[in-house]
This record gives sequence, C-alpha cells and structure tokens, in this order.
Amino acid sequence: MLGPAMCRMLACLTADGLPDGLVTRFQRLSHEGMVPPRAAPGHVSGWGAYASNFETTTLHYRSSKDAYDDPSFQAISEAVGRISGPRALMFHLRKASVGAKRVVNSHPFVVGGRAFMHNGSVKGLANSISTSREPLGQTDSEVYFLMLLDSLEGRRVRDAVRETISRLEHMDYTSLTFVMQDGPSIYAYRHFGRYGDYYTLYYSQERDSVIFCSEPLLGLRWKLIGNRELVHATFDGGRAVVERYPDVLTS
Repeated sequence: MLGPAMCRMLACLTADGLPDGLVTRFQRLSHEGMVPPRAAPGHVSGWGAYASNFETTTLHYRSSKDAYDDPSFQAISEAVGRISGPRALMFHLRKASVGAKRVVNSHPFVVGGRAFMHNGSVKGLANSISTSREPLGQTDSEVYFLMLLDSLEGRRVRDAVRETISRLEHMDYTSLTFVMQDGPSIYAYRHFGRYGDYYTLYYSQERDSVIFCSEPLLGLRWKLIGNRELVHATFDGGRAVVERYPDVLTS
C-alpha cells in the first residue's frame, strides 16, 4: 500500500490581502500540522510560494528547506504582501513521499501562467503516464499537473478535472486533492481515497477574499469542501466569490 504524502496548502484569491497573522500561523504547520494515523510528524521536506496580480507582477519561490526555520520564509511572505490589487496567493509545505528533497520537487509548480499544488500520492504515476510536457522533477504531483494541463486544451477547467480524475481513479492513490490558479481564478478540489480526516480542504469567504487551507486557522468562518467537490473562486465586481460543484465527476 502506498504511504501517504503529507502536505499542507494555503491559497487565497483576494482584492485586499490576507488576514493578519495567517501566513505566520500556516508556517507553524510545518511542525504542528496534522498527519495521517501512525505517520511521523512534520511537513518539512520543502516549501514554496506563488503570487500573481495577473498583469505585471508574479512571484514564484521554492525551497528544499523546512519552512519553520528557513529565514527566507519571512522575506518571501513580506514580498507577497507587497503585491497589490486583485491577486492570487499560494503557499505549500511538503512532506516527501515520491521524489527527493529538492527544490525542483517543491510545490507550487508553475507552467504557462498556471500554478498548481497537490496534497496526496499516486503510486507509479511518475513512471507510468506520458504527458506532452516533460516533468522537471520526480514527483507524481508534477505529472498530475501536466496531465491536467493536457486535458485543459480546448476545455473548461471543470471538464478537464473530470477527464483527469477519471484516468487516475483506478490507480493506487491516497488523495488527488489540489489547488490551482488559472488566470484570475483559483480552483480547489478535494478527493481522498483514504485518510479522509487528514486529506481535508476548507474555504472561507472573508470580506473581498476567498481563502483555502488544509486546516482551519485563526477562527475564520471555514467550510469543509466535500469529497470529489470542486470549488471555483473568481472575481465579481472586484469581490472574490465562489461556485461549488459537489461531485465533479457527475456535475
């Protein structure tokens, strides 16, 4: 049986920034975050950040270090905070299961203006699926992203997710849960095969923002995304709003 990948994810589509202290609290999940039953604690195999205002400014940084004591984490967080206007923000904490502890294997992955991060493992995916783009690292997560990009050619995101998931469901996976930025939108998808209490994904609507996180933090008004549910956050009149698709395989 495939061992679980242990990752924590935070993302936001916002017109006015993240709540005070949220990124710092998320950083602590590298040591304090939930893990599956009988798994060693920690999400310390690397971290990454991504931010874009969809026009003039994009930041993408990845590290193979533990975010908890990496001095770059604060510097990057401050740089993300200086990006103004409507924007997408993403942070990822990695616990390696497939692929060595290397920068190239840290999330988020970015291709063609889209950014992607995954929480879970798919056994054998990195060696069994061909994609039109060559992966730069060794992770199943990157191949998953490239599969989704291939499916996006000429399709809506919801249809591409449905096609990609239908190709993966027969494989040995723990979770297909991901967050992806696509232009001025964020798509968050939760799908677990086991360890449902661990492979969680929540969202919260705060003022003009929609925030996604693996764990509820800071007492915000979090809602749990259901299994196989896709949530789409986009802007409407300068305010971030959500659309929900309770079962992407049938909706």
